[in-house]
Amino acid sequence: MTALRTSGRSRQVFVVMEVALLLAIPVLGYAGFRTLLDTRTGTFIENPGPDDPGWQALVDPSPLTTVVEVGDQGTVTGLAVIAGLGQTTTGGAVILIPAEMVFAEKKLASLAPTDAAAVVEDILKLRIPTVEVVDAQRWAQLLQATTYSFQNPDPVPDATGTVVFPVGEVEVDGGRAALFLGRTGAGADPLASLVRRELFWAEMLENPPPIGSDAFSRQLHTLALGPHEVIILPFVRGAGRVPEPVGAEVEALVNRVVPFPAAGDVGERYQAIVEDRTGGADLDQIAGDLAGRGVEVVAIANGSVFDNALTAVRVSPEFTGSDALSEFFSGIPVVTDAAMSPSDPVVLQLGPDFQQVLELSIR
Repeated sequence: MTALRTSGRSRQVFVVMEVALLLAIPVLGYAGFRTLLDTRTGTFIENPGPDDPGWQALVDPSPLTTVVEVGDQGTVTGLAVIAGLGQTTTGGAVILIPAEMVFAEKKLASLAPTDAAAVVEDILKLRIPTVEVVDAQRWAQLLQATTYSFQNPDPVPDATGTVVFPVGEVEVDGGRAALFLGRTGAGADPLASLVRRELFWAEMLENPPPIGSDAFSRQLHTLALGPHEVIILPFVRGAGRVPEPVGAEVEALVNRVVPFPAAGDVGERYQAIVEDRTGGADLDQIAGDLAGRGVEVVAIANGSVFDNALTAVRVSPEFTGSDALSEFFSGIPVVTDAAMSPSDPVVLQLGPDFQQVLELSIR
């Protein structure tokens, strides 16, 4: 009988202990999980936030679109590059490019629309992912019932030579926009249409047409709703008075109106990651300053540790442009980082001296 009682008590104790363990599992599991999350010596940590070591965020390049204006004869009559301020920001710039422009022995007006757009990428040294071809029918769809009034500076004939838009105040609707933008009179300066195009784009952005169903229509509204400007691409008259882009002025214009450029070809711009090693740098501001100099900022990041390492530019051992990079980032040492691969962007490492160094370097 005693043995039976002892056996019964053992079973009761065992059941109580088993229940206690089952109840403790969630608590112990959560405590262990928090320990893993909080440790920095293991391999499992929380995803870092913008104020934590190891945080990184990609930088979206500025939205860019090349608009190829096509006349009633199916040829390119002009091009415009729309540079937005950001993916969710209104406003931007329109850069007008004459179809008569010659670059690398190619006249834009003689090319197919997509080929002309590719040459514009080369002129601006930008990657422009979107091309919109706008002919008479497309203008009619975009403008719908919208009509614009202008002080026309020169007579515009139709295909028969009859003047359709005389000098003075004229009205232009969607059905006749391509004609107004693209034609010049016999013996007139081929660049005369450039003035009309500037008037047209400026008026269209001040009074945008109704939002349509296509992405280009929405892009026009996004541009019009914020601060915007219409600019003619800098050019000079070359041989035969043919317009040719002025490289230095074009570069300065692109650096000013394209907040975050992306190079058209490898090597045209420095690709850089901005890495803060102090825990206190304004990465957004610094990335914007660098982009304003034409640097292709691909990411902003915090260092794996905030060790206050001195400001420097880190490159891979295979990097061959250290001299040019030292000249570009004047006063900032260029150091080799054995952990970097040849395909990695250069890393602008921000240390406690970054404000003074960047003030001298970035102008």
